[in-house]
Order: sequence, then C-alpha cells, then structure tokens
Amino acid sequence: MKCSEQNDKVSAALVKVAKVVRVVGRSGDNKFDKYQYAKLEDYIFATSGPLVDAGLSIITSAESAESLPTRPTKNGGNEYPVRVKLVMRAVHESGQWMEVESIGEGQDRGDKGTYKAITGARKYGIACLLGLGTSDDPETDNAPEPPPSQRQAPKQDPKPATESSAATFARIVSDWSGVAAEDRRAACADAAKRCGVVWKKDISEHDAHKALLIVTEARATGQDYAEFLAETK
Repeated sequence: MKCSEQNDKVSAALVKVAKVVRVVGRSGDNKFDKYQYAKLEDYIFATSGPLVDAGLSIITSAESAESLPTRPTKNGGNEYPVRVKLVMRAVHESGQWMEVESIGEGQDRGDKGTYKAITGARKYGIACLLGLGTSDDPETDNAPEPPPSQRQAPKQDPKPATESSAATFARIVSDWSGVAAEDRRAACADAAKRCGVVWKKDISEHDAHKALLIVTEARATGQDYAEFLAETK
C-alpha cells in the first residue's frame, strides 16, 4: 500500500467509511454450486454513499501486467492468458490519498476474459482499501473454490438489520436534495422518474435497487441533485 506524505485526513475518512460499510450484499447466485456471491455492483452500491459522505472518491488506473509471473489455473491447467493490474487510489477531498495494487486474471481470451479480470481486480481493490471481506465469486477465475459443505448446503449468513433498497433510496435522495420532510415524497418521485422507474408505495425491489444504483453512482461523482434531474436519458 502507498499513500501521500500526509495521510491523517484520508486515514480518518477511511475509518469513517469502515464504520458504516460492514456488509456487502450478495446479489450473485451460482445455481450450480448453490451459493451466493457479491458482484461488483454490490460493492458499488454498498460503498458509494459512505465514500461521498466521508469526502472520498476511488480512482482506478490500469498498468501493464506483462511483467507479472505466469501462474497455472486453479484446476492445474493452462496458465491464465489474461492478466490485469489495477491501481486503486482512494482520494480525499483534502488531496491526500492511499492506493493499493490489485491483480485480476481470466482464462478466456478476448473481451470476456478481460472483463472478468478487471471486474475481479476492482472488487478486491475496493475490499482491500476499505477493509471489507470478499465472497467466493465464479465471475473471476482466480476466486477460491467454495468448500464442499458450502456447495452442498450453503450456510446462510445471519441477516443484519439493513434498510430495504426503497428506504435507502429515499434516505439518500432526501439528504442529497436537501428538501423539507413534507417534500421528500415528491423528490423521490422526481429522482425515480429520472432513473426510469415509477416511485410508489409498493415499488418492487428490482426497481428500487435499479434506481438506487443510479443515484448512488451519480452522487459519488459529486454531481448536484438539480443537475441530475435536469439530465436527459
């Protein structure tokens, strides 16, 4: 891990995020091995809001992985043909930063293998920077095999007391827009419309999650709420 010469503020901000982000949801479902795993969008969903609140942003850059030593696949077969090295830097609004290197590997040549390698590297880079646990993930070829007991009868993690996607969306929009309590419903309706969904009392988890991903990513870029609503799709 590398960091700026002064790192007190970025360190404090990362600790602040760690206190908030304790669980990364697992929306990925491996039906064959019968276990769930965290996808990249789960990491983005869990961390975007807390990062912005702490004055942080994660910047990613790719570096050549040609000099990395080759490694046989987990099945003992051919070497991984696709190798990607990413530098994941957490930048604080003060200008201070911390960064880690993250390696991603893929067995499939071409776009598919590259996408898997980058996805895995981004996930593990975020997890390393923020001190998050990772999940077994078949989307990345270098993911560890789940234990036999997990494949046969997956152990369910105890569910933490978490908000629904709709409740989190409403909370973020209310905070982002700065509207009064009596105007929150209208603000949520406007933001949901901008996300391509209809805000209603019985909004589906799918629609709420879709809208939540859009607003958290938009807010993470530092975009103003009014500018977000003014954008055309």
